[in-house]
Amino acid sequence: MAVVSQDFDDLDVDVANKADGRVLVFRSASGNHEYEDQAGGGGGTKRYIQARASSTVNITGTEVTMDLALIDEQSAGDFSLASDQVTILNAGTYSIRAQVTTDDIDTAGGARCATEVRVQKNGSDIPGAYLRQYHRETTENSGCLECLHTFAANDVVRVRLLQLSGSTNVRTVAEGCRLILELIS
Repeated sequence: MAVVSQDFDDLDVDVANKADGRVLVFRSASGNHEYEDQAGGGGGTKRYIQARASSTVNITGTEVTMDLALIDEQSAGDFSLASDQVTILNAGTYSIRAQVTTDDIDTAGGARCATEVRVQKNGSDIPGAYLRQYHRETTENSGCLECLHTFAANDVVRVRLLQLSGSTNVRTVAEGCRLILELIS
C-alpha cells in the first residue's frame, strides 16, 4: 500500500492506495479525525477486459465477426469471452476501445478497397462505435475507435467487419486486433 501525506496548516491528509483499487483517506483537523473509503473517482473496484485475436479473419462483402479468442488482462468475475464475443456481467457505463489492423494481401497494382468496423451490443450497432478504413495493395492499416456506452448486465459485445467497396483480398492482422472494455461509472 502506497501512502502519500500532505500538510495544510492544521489539516493533515493521508491517502492510501490499496491493492484492491480502493483509495482510503485519513483527515485530521483541529484534533478531529476522519477515515473514509473513497469509492468512484479514482477508487472503487476496477472492471476491465482486454481481449485480442489469435487468428486472421478475411474481410469480404459479407459481414464477419472479428476474432476475439485470447484475454490479455481481465478483472476477476466481471466478463466472459466465448465465440468471439464478450459478455459484460455487471451493468454500468463503459469505455469501449477497439483496434483493428488489416492487411491488403493483393500484390496486383491498383487493388483498393474500403472496410468498416462496428462494435455491436446484442447484435445492434452501438452509436459512435464505427470506423472506416481505406486500403491499397500490400499495405497494413491500423485504426482505433473509442466511445462510451451504458450496458446492462449480460449484454454481449462483438466487433463486426465488412468490405464496403473493391474486390481486393483484405484480412485482419491477429496481433493488431483487440477490444478493451473498462467500467467508468
